[in-house]
Amino acid sequence: YDQVKSLVGSNNLSGQSNELIICTCWKESGFNPSAQSGSSSARGLMQVTKAAAKDAGYSYDQLFDGATNIKAGSKYLKLRIQWAGSNVTSGLNGYGTGSGYATNILQCEKCLKDTPCESQKCLNMIHP
Repeated sequence: YDQVKSLVGSNNLSGQSNELIICTCWKESGFNPSAQSGSSSARGLMQVTKAAAKDAGYSYDQLFDGATNIKAGSKYLKLRIQWAGSNVTSGLNGYGTGSGYATNILQCEKCLKDTPCESQKCLNMIHP
């Protein structure tokens, strides 16, 4: 958690809170920087696809680097939110698997902001 928190703090380009990006990383990869989807080109902490990396202006080949993945993923999330008319929930749903994707990320974000010393409790709202 502390490593991802530090990476996010230094590389979050989303315009959203670091807590939101931390929760997205947890949902997408369980904080595994080597995570790779079996059903798409998604890889790394934020599970960035080839198309998303291209849209965000990053090299797909560098997405297993945690800092690069967070830069690419958070910049792509910023684009998704812009494309959704600045609606964070809709932007997150577009980033992920559609309707409902954002719900537990937003709950986790609120929990991390309200009770930062209980990070695992907050992350468990997504994956116990």
